[in-house]
Amino acid sequence: MVPFFGLRNPVEAMTVKVMVRRITCLPISVVCLAFLSVILTLSTLLVGCGDHEKAEVTPATPSPVTVTLPEEFGPLPPLQLTLSGSTPQGWKWVDETWYGGTAGSRNNRVESVNIPGQSPGDFIVFDGKQAYLYSAETNTYHAPRTSTDFSMVRCLTWSDWKDRCASPTVTLGPVIAGRPTFHIHCEGFDLWLDRETGLVLKSVEPDMTKEVTSIEYDPVFPKGIFEFVPPPGARELK
Repeated sequence: MVPFFGLRNPVEAMTVKVMVRRITCLPISVVCLAFLSVILTLSTLLVGCGDHEKAEVTPATPSPVTVTLPEEFGPLPPLQLTLSGSTPQGWKWVDETWYGGTAGSRNNRVESVNIPGQSPGDFIVFDGKQAYLYSAETNTYHAPRTSTDFSMVRCLTWSDWKDRCASPTVTLGPVIAGRPTFHIHCEGFDLWLDRETGLVLKSVEPDMTKEVTSIEYDPVFPKGIFEFVPPPGARELK
């Protein structure tokens, strides 16, 4: 028998052929496995880079920085302001106030909703010596006993509140009516003071909220604003 490529018999030749085939395919298998590994790796990366919804990170809210309130505020300058108020039971009102120090003061009720015995057109005027209270609903007025320290802005200064607040927490507040404020938190109420004058621009209590919506310091007062002139037909109550 003729040797197969120098091999001694066909069986031996066949064995060599199979071995050659296996050796020849081995590199191909390795390449295939490497290729599959690359494909799987790329698939993982593509999944990782998919269009996933990004988790929203909420920035931490900084804690308010406490500040020191001035020891005293100076005397209030002359002013004109508009103030709105409300209560949980549905009372609402808007007042216009003129304050001239010792020259006098005046408060006009502009709006009044659901408040018994009060209506738009009511006013109080203090001429520096005597106060007069006028009711538009009944067209009557009376002049109660008053003293020279009578003031329309009572309860609108920090000095009128601080005795009720043993341990105030003071931080910088927002701008109210165009004025930077101090926020004073006390047990039972919160106040926002004009940083310069100490005027209470907003107060929040369980039974009442008041806020100054506009203010002008050192205004030009209308002539006779602090004089009492009875409206036509008004009757004085004794």
